[in-house]
Amino acid sequence: MPNRVRVLTVPDADRVKLERRARDRGAEARVAERARIVLLAAEGLAGAEIAERTGCTEPTVIKWRRQYAESGLAGLEDAPRGGGPVTVLTEQAVGRDPGRDRDPAAGIAAEAGDHALVVEAAGGLAGPQQEDPGQP
Repeated sequence: MPNRVRVLTVPDADRVKLERRARDRGAEARVAERARIVLLAAEGLAGAEIAERTGCTEPTVIKWRRQYAESGLAGLEDAPRGGGPVTVLTEQAVGRDPGRDRDPAAGIAAEAGDHALVVEAAGGLAGPQQEDPGQP
């Protein structure tokens, strides 16, 4: 028993745009792939054969064939990604001294006030140092 093939009806105006997308060497690969999937589906090819010709998986073929059938060319666009908008905070908004981020020892020394601090070569903080009365 042969598989049932879902043939898409693609209007001429869409076909011209899809062919342009599929041939455009400057287009992103995913855009060209989606266009080829729809064009091959319009020719009546089965999902497995379309997947083989385009080098993608059959679930990918099913997804883009369905997207085009439901929404036309707009259905081939990328869906919005999750996550919130990117927020950029300035140093003033954060309320931090810009030098502190670049030189941690300077930030620590600023917080310590007038105390003499020694930062060891290993990068650790030794703490306040007392002058040795036996040294000249």
